[in-house]
Amino acid sequence: RSAAAARSAERTAEQAEQRGPSAADMDAASRMAPEDRLEMIQGMVAGLAARLEENPDDVEGWRRLGRSYQVLDQPDKALEAFGEAAKRGPDSVEAQLDYAHALFPPGTSEREMPVAFLDAIERIRAIDPANPEGLFFGGLIADRSGDADKARELWTRLLDDLPPDSPVRAAVERRIEALDG
Repeated sequence: RSAAAARSAERTAEQAEQRGPSAADMDAASRMAPEDRLEMIQGMVAGLAARLEENPDDVEGWRRLGRSYQVLDQPDKALEAFGEAAKRGPDSVEAQLDYAHALFPPGTSEREMPVAFLDAIERIRAIDPANPEGLFFGGLIADRSGDADKARELWTRLLDDLPPDSPVRAAVERRIEALDG
């Protein structure tokens, strides 16, 4: 077997391993006792974490690890993994959004925004000025800092892209109305 063929086979095996469990693995897991299934999942997550130690520039791997920790209800580890993805993928809107969501989870809009969240939203808006979440959170940040004009501008830009019957649209319209009140 040639060295090139061996490297190709190794890459294929590595890619398959990084994608996650096979259909057979999932079928076997579905028949396991819950504690055995959890142990198997934790082993797979530990394997991914170990691979990322060897290949730390794998942004998608860090994102997968963050999502895995969320599923395992380990928010601190998820935040750390998403932070690594954001650091290693500074131009990836998806990596920045994952990190922002981990810092300031949906449904927590009334609590204080961490500085790292403000920075992540700024990066998202720099990468993609029309990003809907960048516009929404940029407006929320502006509103909280007392800049109603900036909040109105960002939320109005967001409204331009939302369907008329969108529940999000109605919520954004209420926020704009509240700026005037």
